[in-house]
Amino acid sequence: MVNDLEPADRDIAMVFQNYALYPHMSVYKNMAYGLKIRRMPKDEIEKRVRNAAKILEITEFLDRKPRQLSGGQRQRVAMGRCIVREPKVFLFDEPLSNLDAKLRVQMRLEIRRLQEDLKVTSIFVTHDQVEAMTLGDRLIVMDNGYAAQVGSPLEIYERPATRFVAGFIGSPGMNFLPVPLSADGQWAELPGENRLPLQNGGIPSHGGQEVILGIRPEHCDLAGEQDGMMHLDVDHVEILGADTLVYGHFGEDKTRLTVRLPAMHHFEKNTILPLIVSSKNVHIFDKKSEKRIEK
Repeated sequence: MVNDLEPADRDIAMVFQNYALYPHMSVYKNMAYGLKIRRMPKDEIEKRVRNAAKILEITEFLDRKPRQLSGGQRQRVAMGRCIVREPKVFLFDEPLSNLDAKLRVQMRLEIRRLQEDLKVTSIFVTHDQVEAMTLGDRLIVMDNGYAAQVGSPLEIYERPATRFVAGFIGSPGMNFLPVPLSADGQWAELPGENRLPLQNGGIPSHGGQEVILGIRPEHCDLAGEQDGMMHLDVDHVEILGADTLVYGHFGEDKTRLTVRLPAMHHFEKNTILPLIVSSKNVHIFDKKSEKRIEK
């Protein structure tokens, strides 16, 4: 167990959220410092630092101080300091949280490429589900200190084990609707006197009970009159270019719903949109335990 080892013997290299570079040292000295205190030969230090700088494309910055670098360049230096150690495990502690949106995307790709090239086990801690989905081969979603679900990004996206996991993975977040089931558990009674037929024999074990229906924004489509339809009263529209986010409400209790539609759509406020969602794409959670109910 790693807890039984002294920190110096664990062979884990950490990339911190705030870079943690020595401001009075050059980039070269920051990257070489850990090797120097291990009394590594100078020629080996030179080789490792130059090699890491080449991988990270920061060779031209080796003589500069951290204050002369951008946020993205500082983060590369922080990663280079870890690479030169050639550790068994990398630990990334929210390394992109201090960067602007455009730079975060660029550095996300850099970290993924680096991990694939070095083939070193990496643990990446983040609150950003986009980073988790794009960087992770295997995710652990933590809820109040416990692992709520462990699996591949696709597994967790398609079959979230709990309401918490379902709400965390995906952007925008999943819509949650408290709805009663029919007495035989074959239908979900939607607000506005519509109903959604459930596949695979429904959920007879929960017939007549109220459950939480989870619908991802991207799984709603414009539709004509049919079962499973909702009439959404548009409150606000965000046109993003490749797709459009629509925020609105429906039913007498004005249940809120977020919808992601492909391509650009121009809707005025208070426009009534007929929406359809396929029962194969909905997620059902027990109202009390908030655990997934299998259809």
